[in-house]
Amino acid sequence: MQVKMQKIISVSIKNREELKKKYQCSQTTLYNALAYKTMNRRADAIRQDALDNFEGVESEKPVLN
Repeated sequence: MQVKMQKIISVSIKNREELKKKYQCSQTTLYNALAYKTMNRRADAIRQDALDNFEGVESEKPVLN
């Protein structure tokens, strides 16, 4: 097995709820955007907003392939 590092953005529960309200999206949509699983304009906007305005922290986590 190989270990791959996956980028993620960590955001507090309170700020996740605020992001969901702002973008009128589901928990799944928000999770996929913050975990870089979706790549589209809306996901880019969510990620950028999380980092700039909602105290998001970008990091990497190990994932087994």
